[in-house]
Amino acid sequence: HIGGRAGSVSFKCSDNLNHLIQEYIFEADKECEEMIKIKKPKAKVFSYCLDKECGFRDFYLNKNRYTSSFLKPNKNNLNFYQSINGKNVLIAESCTPEKKIKLETYSLDYLLEENKIKPIDYISLDTQGSELDIIKGGINTLKKNIIAVELEVSLIEFYENGSSFFEINKFLNNN
Repeated sequence: HIGGRAGSVSFKCSDNLNHLIQEYIFEADKECEEMIKIKKPKAKVFSYCLDKECGFRDFYLNKNRYTSSFLKPNKNNLNFYQSINGKNVLIAESCTPEKKIKLETYSLDYLLEENKIKPIDYISLDTQGSELDIIKGGINTLKKNIIAVELEVSLIEFYENGSSFFEINKFLNNN
């Protein structure tokens, strides 16, 4: 799972099969690593920040850390509400960056080619608008190993220059 703040992952399976699954959780915010390990003790936690390519990129830590992203929120949506943990919260309040940090980024293909992680067959993403870039950075992996992709995606431009459902769907269908 990529974007695993607090150890929240979407993949669920029967308790009878859990021993067959090795969870990898990627979270760009290194401060979350211990919290994830407590919630998911069997998971392997990586503080790698995944992107389209290896390099460095600005990352916005927002007031509500669950909305933190490479991308700024779309100003047209700031006066709308979103539901976070069952509460309606003004987007302007939750998505306002508190600080900007520079993170080193890695592509999924690079991590596998360099044996930093073992091959994976299922991928889930919740990365606040950067899902398509991460998929592009793992295209060889997706073509070779991945049997399923699950992701959170928006039908509107929630983040400036963020990928939409339609863009991601087209890219995956073409590849």
